Amino acid sequence: GIRDLIEQRIKNMCTGFATAFDMNITVDYQRYYEPTVNDPAMTEVAMDAARAVVGPEAVIVPPPIMGAEDFGAMLAVKPGNYMWVGQATHDDPTSPHNQNLHHPRYDFNDAIIPIVTEYFVQIVERRLPM
Repeated sequence: GIRDLIEQRIKNMCTGFATAFDMNITVDYQRYYEPTVNDPAMTEVAMDAARAVVGPEAVIVPPPIMGAEDFGAMLAVKPGNYMWVGQATHDDPTSPHNQNLHHPRYDFNDAIIPIVTEYFVQIVERRLPM
């Protein structure tokens, strides 16, 4: 599965580094997090809901990343979708709303609360139609 593929890629990278620097290497890979892999059907529901709220031009698919996220444990049990919601302010690049979530200057942009609320309403309406 995906976990075995990730482990093999890590071992391949480490072997390459060891070869490049003429050294030996041992990889002790321990899985503490399940990979965060979105379910395709649930992702389409999420993307459709987002497009309905902010328009198709504002919904992008970022490239995969190797970050750790405990949401993967939930996705291992129930199909779902992990989605990022932008909150940047484009008029001020130094705004605390433009900082990374773990940056000391980060500040949640309260202006996105109605947008995100509507996004979740759209998901509920698609998954639990009346």
